[in-house]
Amino acid sequence: MEKRVNRAFTLLEVMLIIAILAIVLAIAIPNFDRYIKDYNIQKQINKLYANINYAKFYGVAHQIPININITQNQIKALTNQTNPVLIVQDNFKYPISCSDNTTLITLNAFGIAKGSVNCFVNEQNNANPNCFKIEFAKINTGRWINGNCKE
Repeated sequence: MEKRVNRAFTLLEVMLIIAILAIVLAIAIPNFDRYIKDYNIQKQINKLYANINYAKFYGVAHQIPININITQNQIKALTNQTNPVLIVQDNFKYPISCSDNTTLITLNAFGIAKGSVNCFVNEQNNANPNCFKIEFAKINTGRWINGNCKE
């Protein structure tokens, strides 16, 4: 008669592996949530940047000034005419604040802004980028450091 050898893990080995997995997951899951939040903030800023650029290029292509209105939870870009046309409208998941409480940015027909503005995401985060800056003809994204958007 053949002798069969049973191969299996003991209860102690299984319990040890479960304990190690529990410790690893307890460390990894909070970091993963933070990573997801940072990613969503970064995605929001990049989308906002794209919307502003689209409005800018629309104005240049049609040779008309554009008003970009940024509230805490929304962006709207309209032509600056007697009968305004909505170009861009988007809502934010994370609230945005702008320097000097500026909410209206006017771009002339050449895409040049009057003055400058810094806007950033209010949430505590490590996202890069987490802000954008509009200065005359230039629009940049960056990190919010000491009250300014640094590239």
